Amino acid sequence: MTKKEDKDRLEALDERLEKARKEKQASTRKYKQKGDRDVSKAYRIGLELVLAVMVGGAIGWYLDKWLGTTPWLFVIFFFLGVAAGFRNVYKAAQKIGGELPPEQDK
Repeated sequence: MTKKEDKDRLEALDERLEKARKEKQASTRKYKQKGDRDVSKAYRIGLELVLAVMVGGAIGWYLDKWLGTTPWLFVIFFFLGVAAGFRNVYKAAQKIGGELPPEQDK
């Protein structure tokens, strides 16, 4: 082989290597972003459940305090909050799974 042929082959190899590096960076970035979105969805679902229970319990506690019916309204609204939280989790899981269209999330 001549030096020119070696040089041409090395340049072609450099081009292929550079192309492969760029493709790997793009795919790695894509998977990392997808993983970040999945984690944020999981946090959102957990937060919705906790907040629904807390809001239901707080409403019941304040109503009990105001009406003097301790602990009945707290218990009722606590379980209503649990039910609302599970409903939100179920709907979010359906939306993530693709079973529920985005406009039907109310």
